[in-house]
Amino acid sequence: MRNDTNTLAFVGTAATGKPWALTGAEVEEMRTQRNGVIEAAEEAQGAVVEAAQTVKDTAADLGAKAQQYAAEAGRQVGAAAQTVYGSGNEVADLVEGVMRKNVWASVLIAGAVGYGVACLVKSSR
Repeated sequence: MRNDTNTLAFVGTAATGKPWALTGAEVEEMRTQRNGVIEAAEEAQGAVVEAAQTVKDTAADLGAKAQQYAAEAGRQVGAAAQTVYGSGNEVADLVEGVMRKNVWASVLIAGAVGYGVACLVKSSR
């Protein structure tokens, strides 16, 4: 092996047994290409690490937002339940008022409902 740029830098035989040789310029070109490949691989690795960190940060942000939305939904459901409960009390008060004004009609309606339920239970046996 010689180290002149105009002479052969490496001499060997290919798998066919024929001799081949590289000049110093060819060896240097190969080294430059290898270095370029190494640099590109390092840049790609850096980009992958950066993308992974971005995904991790985004997932953490989404998790925090989802927790906030769940808490807000819980508060809204609680408020809606209070409203429904209050409306239910108002309806119960209204029905009670009507029953107090019309006692006999209420007794007849309750008897009819009871008779209907008894008939349904008896027919299902």
